[in-house]
Amino acid sequence: MFYSATHNSPLNKAAVNALAEVTPKAIPTVQLANAFDGLHVIYHMVKATDGKRDGPKAMAAAKGFSWESPRGPVKIDPASREFVQNVYMRVVEKDAAGRFVNREFRTFEMQPDYGRIQNATK
Repeated sequence: MFYSATHNSPLNKAAVNALAEVTPKAIPTVQLANAFDGLHVIYHMVKATDGKRDGPKAMAAAKGFSWESPRGPVKIDPASREFVQNVYMRVVEKDAAGRFVNREFRTFEMQPDYGRIQNATK
């Protein structure tokens, strides 16, 4: 998956801590990153349209938009509107509390969705 709660960034740590404050027993999953990113893009689109209903202007604002996510840096490709994001190689290991976690050990920066690229050319 594209998200691990152990991603080492200040934003991810803040998101995981905020989730724990609201729901102490919750396990941060990919849905944490999805919710953050979706709301971040919606906020950006609303701001770009001054809160007015303007679909073309909102879509134009999203094309090429980039930001820092709990998963790391992300961008919306202006042509395909697909995510471009880091891909992380991970190893499963136990953390200090004895839980199994996915620890990142290598990063392939800003990768497109190669499956979508291949399907688009067929």
